Amino acid sequence: NHLDFGATTVAAIYKDRWQIEIFFKALKQNLKAKTFVGTSENALYIQIWTALIAMLLIKFLQFKS
Repeated sequence: NHLDFGATTVAAIYKDRWQIEIFFKALKQNLKAKTFVGTSENALYIQIWTALIAMLLIKFLQFKS
């Protein structure tokens, strides 16, 4: 809790957080990714980057067709 943040800062942080929520929702819907397999920090990074690349490829192919 950061009580010294102004309303504008809190709104900006919430907006950024919401974009992350939208991204994970898209992952779950488009890639059928319900949970992460690994538990280490490196495993999570690999899974997130792989999912991001897959999402970009899907969006590219949708845009191209």
